[in-house]
Amino acid sequence: MAFGSEVIALVGLMTLGLDQTFALRDGGELHVDDAGLSLRSKKHGVQVWTYEHLQEVKLEASRMHVVTYEDGPGWKFGADKGRTFQLARGSFAELEPLLRSKLDRRLVTAMAEVPNGAEWSVAVKRLGTVKGSEGTLYVAKDRVVYLSAVPGESRTWRLQDIENVNSSGMYELTLTTYERARMSYGSMRSLNFRLKQPIDAARVDALWRRLQRPGS
Repeated sequence: MAFGSEVIALVGLMTLGLDQTFALRDGGELHVDDAGLSLRSKKHGVQVWTYEHLQEVKLEASRMHVVTYEDGPGWKFGADKGRTFQLARGSFAELEPLLRSKLDRRLVTAMAEVPNGAEWSVAVKRLGTVKGSEGTLYVAKDRVVYLSAVPGESRTWRLQDIENVNSSGMYELTLTTYERARMSYGSMRSLNFRLKQPIDAARVDALWRRLQRPGS
């Protein structure tokens, strides 16, 4: 069955130069190129999404979750329709530059490594609605990184991916990002961190000022 209004006619598939093909755990194949994503599977047939039809893509090493602009089932109370692709082998990491160029802020990079030239770092716990995660927060000149051993929890943000940073105390830090908040129209996502060591308010202020001039 076609995946809602995002699907392009099958004839459009013939015009795509499928540059990279990934084998999925469910037996299907995901193709990615300059025009978009296409899925071939026995269960779903052929489905194609151009980048303009993707509201958000969350990229992990072995998983990719895409959210379209189409409403999901009624029992999800207005949440937009999404699809998760799980790799059988290999990694999606090589797609990050291409997807970033096509999606910009709509790409959520749920992968991280210690950035070169990190100016400071702090051990943290990210607070969650039900369950949080522990890791390390790194601040570099052009990015902020949260590195966690918990799958799907790590993040790499360019400065332009962060709307605001604030702290209510030396052991608290909140980053407001352009990642979608689930089931909340038009909202950004705030990630709250409890710090394991106190942070100098001057560092938070310096990061805030840099966010106002991300290109400087």
